[in-house]
Amino acid sequence: MPTHPFPKRRASRTTPLLLLLLAGGSLACGSGTGAHAVVQTSTDIPVNGATQLSLFTAGGQISVGPGPEGTVHIDITRRALTEDQARALIVTTSQSADKVIAEWTGAAGDDSVSFSVQAPLTMLGLEAAADGGGDVTVHDRSGVLRLRTGAGRVTTDNTTGDLSAISGGGPIQVARHTGKVEATTGAGSITIAGTLTGLSSALATGGGNIDVTVPGDSNLVISAETEHGLASNDFGLPVVTSQARQSFQGSIGSGAEGTLSLQTLGGEVALHQSR
Repeated sequence: MPTHPFPKRRASRTTPLLLLLLAGGSLACGSGTGAHAVVQTSTDIPVNGATQLSLFTAGGQISVGPGPEGTVHIDITRRALTEDQARALIVTTSQSADKVIAEWTGAAGDDSVSFSVQAPLTMLGLEAAADGGGDVTVHDRSGVLRLRTGAGRVTTDNTTGDLSAISGGGPIQVARHTGKVEATTGAGSITIAGTLTGLSSALATGGGNIDVTVPGDSNLVISAETEHGLASNDFGLPVVTSQARQSFQGSIGSGAEGTLSLQTLGGEVALHQSR
């Protein structure tokens, strides 16, 4: 399986985030962890030339989309049994010459602190990690994207660049991507659609299906294998069957734009031609 380049989270010099209560910021609400109170807040962090954005929550969701130049805007949702407990979930931030960081490192339920972020498109580096198992969603972004969740879903749409996604067991769905993709999940399905270029793209799952759609004029060297499932492709590459294992390999087009490796231990693997 491909190795994930997301760096280990390191301690940073952070300061408590000034939380600005929105109208109706506290309300009764159920959640997956049995929480009954929700506190919604927001903050704007000046970019000051930084090009990297790092987001971390020990339990919650993360979504990232484009925003105005000069500022990272973050809407924060904190959930707990009571309003006082929700307010006590402290988010910290830091800003340096090259990076803006927002993180919550506490120990609570899967949806305790969630971020909805709008960041300038000039920030070409994104690290987003929801280690408690929440979903990570990214749309309309370019650059180096490093996404991770403990067990939830990773979803991207309209992205360009070097994309890496990892889930401990949830599905990974990538739509309208141009560039390189590395995706790994412990047991979920992987669905990729776009134009794959770069030195190497690699998709691996411990038990789900892999479904990839690329343009008919792609130029890739393909290697695909399933240990216990069916393998198929729209490019005429011969499928080889050996006991329960099926595989196919070869070049589509000239093969000059990179390699694509597909591997599942228990699902189907399919390579489609977009129409």
